[in-house]
Amino acid sequence: MDNNLIPIVLEQASTKDVEVLLTWFNNLHEMTYWGGPGMSFPVNAEQFIEQIQFQKKPSYALTDGSGELLAFGQFYRRLDRNHLGRLVVNPDKRGLGLGKLLVQELIVKATELQGHADTSLFVMRDNLPALSLYSSLGFIELTYPEPLHSLLANCAYMILEQPTEA
Repeated sequence: MDNNLIPIVLEQASTKDVEVLLTWFNNLHEMTYWGGPGMSFPVNAEQFIEQIQFQKKPSYALTDGSGELLAFGQFYRRLDRNHLGRLVVNPDKRGLGLGKLLVQELIVKATELQGHADTSLFVMRDNLPALSLYSSLGFIELTYPEPLHSLLANCAYMILEQPTEA
C-alpha cells in the first residue's frame, strides 16, 4: 500500500469509531476471538464500549483522510511491558499492510505515553496472518508467566524487546 496516496493517521479512537468497529463482528466466536474472555454477542454500543474498557485503556484508530476507520487497537501496561490488545483491521481493507502500520504506530504511541519498554501481545495460534505479521516485526513467542483464562489456551504470548542502548 502506498501511504503517500492516502494520509493515514493514528489518532485517539472516538465513540463513533467504536460504533463502526462493532459492525465488524458477526457472532460470538468472532467477538471473543478478537476481544477475549468477557465479550458477548449480540451487544449494543454502550455494552461494547464497557466490555472493551474504552474509557480505561488507551484506544486508537487508524484512519484515512476522510475519517474512515481502517484499523483499531488498544494498549496498556502488563508485566512491565507495553501490551497491545484488541488489534483489528477493517475486514474490507485486509491484506494492504494496515496491520503492520497499526502495530508499528501503536508501539511508538505506547512508548511515548508509557515510557520506553518492551512490547507484548496475545495472538490466537490459528491466526496465521497475524502470527506471520508479528514475527516479521521481530516478536518472539514466550511462555506466559501466569495462569491464563481457559479461553486463552489457544493463544501465543509474544514479545518484542527494544534494543538496549550501549
